[in-house]
Amino acid sequence: MELLDAVNSCLSALGEARVTSTATRHPTVDLILGTIKVKQKAILERGMWFNTYDAKMYPNDAGQVEYPAAAISVQSGDSSKIYVKRNGMLFDVLDNTAFFTEPVTITVTADIAFENLPECVANVVMYRTMRAVYVGDLGYDPTVSDMMQNEQVASLQMETMHMRNMQYSTRSRRGFARYMQALRG
Repeated sequence: MELLDAVNSCLSALGEARVTSTATRHPTVDLILGTIKVKQKAILERGMWFNTYDAKMYPNDAGQVEYPAAAISVQSGDSSKIYVKRNGMLFDVLDNTAFFTEPVTITVTADIAFENLPECVANVVMYRTMRAVYVGDLGYDPTVSDMMQNEQVASLQMETMHMRNMQYSTRSRRGFARYMQALRG
């Protein structure tokens, strides 16, 4: 979905005229664009199937590891470490150091432009934005419940895609093996 399409959908819900560009100087367009950024970041921070990846980062000559450029957050591939961004570099909170002697394995949660979001995720962002802007401008009325229903359908589609692509399975857990062992007797 294009950003312009999402903006025009929100404008139509408000009963305002559509625009031909997101660069238009229009107070409602600015409000919608700001709200889209907030709603998009809220979804991306969670870490979905399309914006998380594993990376092996190598220290530079000074022994520091650069923080990934488009990262919202990073998690250690090893659960015994906590990494954060400090001065553009990776910082190990538990060891209280920004200097590394070996490569660091991390899971990166990346920030992605609206146009590059999967359609189901862009729909969730659009409907959440639409509802927030509508309620802020016109208040609650029966139209809001329709928007909430559309948002819930889009959210369900997004969660379905997330579950399908992440391939979560209880079979890979130790508890499942113990359960199966107990069933066999």
